[in-house]
Formats: sequence, C-alpha cells, structure tokens
Amino acid sequence: MAKKNKDIQVQIQEAQKQVNGKNIEVVQVIIGKKTIGELIPDGKNFQMFAGGNSLGAAKSLDDGVEAIIRNWNLHD
Repeated sequence: MAKKNKDIQVQIQEAQKQVNGKNIEVVQVIIGKKTIGELIPDGKNFQMFAGGNSLGAAKSLDDGVEAIIRNWNLHD
C-alpha cells in the first residue's frame, strides 16, 4: 500500500554568522524547527552546507535550496 505524501513547510531565512572572525550573511533552509542547510554567497555562486558538510556549489539560490532539500530527503 502506497504512503500518502505529506505537505512540508520549508522556510528560507537570511542570518548573520561569524566565520573566522568575520560576519557573513548566510541563507538558512529550515524545515519545521530544524535548520537542514545553509547557503553562503560566493561571488556568482552559492556554497552549500548541510550537517557541517560541504555539498559543493550551486549557480543560483533556487538550485542550492533544491539540492539541500534533496540531500535532507535522502539522509533523514
């Protein structure tokens, strides 16, 4: 018997984070009350992080958010 898909609310928030003594702006991807990943602007690209691990780079914010959600869906 197939499971019914649940609707999941995904939030995108901008936050300040201190890395190596510098304040940088990050975009957090949040599901429920849990932050599942972060995107850090890097020139024209975005560096993706989830669970403290680097997931590589994305060319756009939308691509980065999709990749983080895909990673979360596979591993949680």
